Amino acid sequence: MKKIILASGSPRRHELLELLQIPHEVIPCKNDEEKKLHKELLEQPANNRGTIQQELLEVSFEKVQCVLKSLPREKQQGAIIIGADTVVVCDGKTIGKPRTKEEAIQMLQQILGKEHLVFTALSVLDVDSNRLLTAIEKTVVRMVNLPEEKIRAYVEAEHILDKAGAYAIQGIGSALIPHIEGCYYNVMGLPVSRLVKMLEELGYDFLAHAKKS
Repeated sequence: MKKIILASGSPRRHELLELLQIPHEVIPCKNDEEKKLHKELLEQPANNRGTIQQELLEVSFEKVQCVLKSLPREKQQGAIIIGADTVVVCDGKTIGKPRTKEEAIQMLQQILGKEHLVFTALSVLDVDSNRLLTAIEKTVVRMVNLPEEKIRAYVEAEHILDKAGAYAIQGIGSALIPHIEGCYYNVMGLPVSRLVKMLEELGYDFLAHAKKS
């Protein structure tokens, strides 16, 4: 029987697989190469969308490769490994996760009152067949504008240090977003509909494997 491994430490991605009732194991990548690739991605200008998307895919694939190499042979059998990476792009700048509250405030000042793009790259590997599927999901997010005091109040009110763009669409941050075009769950970090199609293409029937409530 196929078993799903999530190559990510993101609580949101884990929660979304739980929402789908897909049994899975979380094994985050601990490879410095993946972190290096993600850092290089964020340091580049986002004017070339094709380049940004390709590099995002490289990061998601590195997560898959990293976890695959860490698995003993018996655990590789029957495994499907999911790697994902998400960035925000606004005004030609690529925005990742803030490291401090002040950095979060600066990020929000860049994106509030504007539209920005959220890209998530997916790499899904069926280990037995060595078949790899990749995809990029894009969502357009429109945000309201806020004065600095309200931005600071929001940063204090919600945990955003592990979220791309320094906001949580599924939390208090939902009040900042009057409109999106595309997948809502992509903004959380995992486009679930696209992922399910990829899993089914690899022969994994997620409804047949869903946990019984």
